[in-house]
Amino acid sequence: MLRYATRRDVRRQPLRLFARRARFELARRRGGEAVSRDRVARFGDGLQIGIRFDDKIERAIYLYGVYENLSTVAFLSLVQKGGTVVDAGAHVGHYTLLAAERVGPSGRVIAFEPDPRNRVRLERNVERNALDHVEVLPFAVFDREATLPFVTAPDGNTGLGSLAPEAAAAAATVRTVRIDDVLEQRGIERVDVVKLDVEGFEAPALEGAAQLLERSRPAVLFEVNRLDGEHGMVTAPAIDALRRHGYRVYAIEARGGRSGFGLMELEPGADPRPYAERWYSLNLVALHPGGVHKTLR
Repeated sequence: MLRYATRRDVRRQPLRLFARRARFELARRRGGEAVSRDRVARFGDGLQIGIRFDDKIERAIYLYGVYENLSTVAFLSLVQKGGTVVDAGAHVGHYTLLAAERVGPSGRVIAFEPDPRNRVRLERNVERNALDHVEVLPFAVFDREATLPFVTAPDGNTGLGSLAPEAAAAAATVRTVRIDDVLEQRGIERVDVVKLDVEGFEAPALEGAAQLLERSRPAVLFEVNRLDGEHGMVTAPAIDALRRHGYRVYAIEARGGRSGFGLMELEPGADPRPYAERWYSLNLVALHPGGVHKTLR
């Protein structure tokens, strides 16, 4: 409990979260249905989200108020009222709901979630908050339209579903689409922020959004699942893809002050792993010098 109390996310709303921790501990002791049943928890400023204690990500949202505290704070600093956000790998809606709340009814959120189990929960969360400006799509984002093998996430961590590099590794298939094609079909000419969490397929997803990156130059929050190192230089396919489009890549740092975070530009070849938020995956931010977010720090 001492370590729990010292977390930055818990310190932001201690009374609510300590009460939640006590309820969780009671449920864990009871076990069975007390852990697996669906709950509805307050989330964001005025949202509700479905929570199951037996899922790692949903449990974290309940216990800490958000998932990936630093990444969430950085993401929300990029999202503006009336903007358009693309959430690729939306899971049950953590970033989707927060983005929808921030952009408001005059904005728009396009959420991609190929895993049927997660998508049902995502759609339910969107409906329970009456977010009519959110569109949920059942596709994986990629560099071409296809039907590809898909590995469903295991029980207990439903955020790990992904396209399969080999057909033998998957028992299911999903349809893939290019983000550029989806936006063109909907007549969306401008996107302000992209959140990308597609379990190692970030680079092909970005190639499928090449027109968007060149035209709108949106801010990109992306997870890094694969790093390559040689001769003291470290890089990742997603980082390389963004830099080819003129982007600069930043690590997210915990800092004092009102925002609680800062961005530090990563030089080419610099190892970003020391900047991974404790307990979570490595997320980075990419900004284009000619984009609307070029001055964010």
